[in-house]
Parts: sequence; structure tokens; C-alpha cells
Amino acid sequence: MHEPGGGEAIYVVIVSTTSSLSEADIIAFADEHLADYKKPKSVEFVDEAQKTLHGKQDNSVS
Repeated sequence: MHEPGGGEAIYVVIVSTTSSLSEADIIAFADEHLADYKKPKSVEFVDEAQKTLHGKQDNSVS
């Protein structure tokens, strides 16, 4: 995902039907284990992954 000032932002989508994780949990884990440029700017939880017309996982950012 491109940011207004140039560069790219990391965006995480987690497929989960449980609510045991929170956005704060994911960000805290990233703070401890990832370099600054690899940390996600936002986290989104979804019930299922989007699929293309051919039934494969859709990795495009909309």
C-alpha cells in the first residue's frame, strides 16, 4: 500500500474466526520482533480470505 509521502506501508490482514488476538497484540509482537520498516501500520481481521474468480487467494490491495 503506497503512502502519500512516497514509500509503502505494511498492511496486515489476518483470517481468523476467534477473537483471542487484537490489533494491539499484533503491533506489540511486531515491535519486539521486526525492524521498523517491516512493522505493520494497520491490522484488519476478516472471517475468510478473498478469492479470485479462479478460486485462488486474492493478494491485490484495493
